[in-house]
Amino acid sequence: MVDGKPLRIGVAGLGTVGGGVLKLISANAALLARRTGRPLQVVAVSARDRSRDRGVDLSAVRWYENAADLALPSRARPRSIAWSSWSAARTARPRPRSRRLSQPASRS
Repeated sequence: MVDGKPLRIGVAGLGTVGGGVLKLISANAALLARRTGRPLQVVAVSARDRSRDRGVDLSAVRWYENAADLALPSRARPRSIAWSSWSAARTARPRPRSRRLSQPASRS
């Protein structure tokens, strides 16, 4: 029996594995809905190249520049800042200083 709210899915990366997952979800939607007890709905994806053909219709799916943003609840995302600049600022970390060894290990 299938009823209730759909299980909303986000896919990070649309290469061989991510694209294959989307195709499998699309091709087996009825079977997956019966087994899980609720329909599956892909609502968001993240990939480097939006223009690549992936063999699946992604027109109704929300795109994210940063894959980590898929995990944020919608209320945690700022509305007034551009997505890409906010993602870059949020994930930017100071570069670690390179360590210099005083003497290379000798081989005996």
